[in-house]
Amino acid sequence: MSKIEPAPSLTDRFRSLPLAARLMAAIVFSTVVGVFIAFGVSYPMIRDSLQHQAQAQLSELAHATVESVDKGLGEHDVQVPTRLVNTLRAQNVSVQYLRPGEVNYALLSPDDMLALEVYQPVNKDIETDSGELLVAARGLVNGGVLVFTKPTNTVNQFSNQILLRIGLALIVGVAIALLVGIWLSRRLTSGLKQAATAAHRIGQGDRDTVLDIVEPPELAELSGALNSLQSDLAISEGRQREFLLSISHEFRTPLTAVQGFSEAISDGVVPPDDVGRTAELIHEESTRLNRLVSDLMDLARLDAVEFQIKPTEIDFVELAAAANDVWVERCQSNGVEFKFEPTTDLIPGRTDPMRIRQVIDNLCENALRTTPQGGEIVLALRPVAQGQVAIEVRDSGPGLTESDTQVAFEPGELYARYEGVRKSGTGVGLALVGRLAARLGGTAQAGTAPEGGAQFTILVSRFM
Repeated sequence: MSKIEPAPSLTDRFRSLPLAARLMAAIVFSTVVGVFIAFGVSYPMIRDSLQHQAQAQLSELAHATVESVDKGLGEHDVQVPTRLVNTLRAQNVSVQYLRPGEVNYALLSPDDMLALEVYQPVNKDIETDSGELLVAARGLVNGGVLVFTKPTNTVNQFSNQILLRIGLALIVGVAIALLVGIWLSRRLTSGLKQAATAAHRIGQGDRDTVLDIVEPPELAELSGALNSLQSDLAISEGRQREFLLSISHEFRTPLTAVQGFSEAISDGVVPPDDVGRTAELIHEESTRLNRLVSDLMDLARLDAVEFQIKPTEIDFVELAAAANDVWVERCQSNGVEFKFEPTTDLIPGRTDPMRIRQVIDNLCENALRTTPQGGEIVLALRPVAQGQVAIEVRDSGPGLTESDTQVAFEPGELYARYEGVRKSGTGVGLALVGRLAARLGGTAQAGTAPEGGAQFTILVSRFM
């Protein structure tokens, strides 16, 4: 048997609506709720106010009538002026005369009769079989009583008129809300649709897409963000192209050397006495090529989960001294002096020794590439505050400008700036150093060295 899917709830149905429909529904709902809240709060107050006003008017009519009757009162008869009678009838007011000693407990209680005997006014409302009545009673000088009554249906009529007007206001408010909702939803969704279309075009590689900055501010901010994204993507893709060009050039050099030397050996062009040296050159170029591939793979893995740091107990000075032994010999063969300047004999810590050595070797390789013969390279090591160690490599090469230091650890940036101007690498090594510094709990900085060239300072965590 197939499973019967439950019907979607109102919440699910609302969420499935387009944004324009949601906006209109929200605006209309808010308008209706607002009108009903206003009605619920104001209607009882208005009705009570109308009833109090009607009671006050009835009391004033009773008072005026009694004064007129008392002035013309005979011994036994009561005459109400015709003008007052017409006024009372016009206002739906009935009047009843109670002779001295006569009572009407349907309208007046015993307490009311006692109050009237001492000429105190009685004003109240009572419930009868025919509905609610407003009552005003006054005592006469002859001992009689005039009782004025007025049904509250006139008050209810006013209340119904108010209710009708509130209903009309509700209808007008909903109509206005619908118009505003339609206008607002179209304005907002049209901007969002344009932004979505632009985002798809940018995703498909169209770098000429530019959105107009339109109101409201949120849409203007979104349009500006997409324009900035498009511009940043264009810059990033340009950098990638430059980086790929520099990498291909860097690969081509050792590959050409390996291919040329191997063909020379294969064709017998290389004299027997030079075969060993030629093989050594092939080995050096292949090692260089392998190192470049390894750096590229490490750079690609750095942001991935599988790139692991394996901390062990080490001595930073001992590790740097081992690197010093290698680089002293390499620099001497290139006519460059190499110095090692530890500020203390021991800097114990816990980190990944292979990655620390990778940082030192890449910095020294970069320095050796740019330092001319007769120059010098300095490897310095010192503990710093907050549990970090500073690894510093300085050289006496051409150095870096202020703007160079801001992008020194970006892949291919320095190569793109100085291609054909001076000898420089692809930037893979420095980019790898910058990323490694972050993974080792520190930062990478570039600046100007006292020796006149570039200075790279890598801060790493001493204990990981």
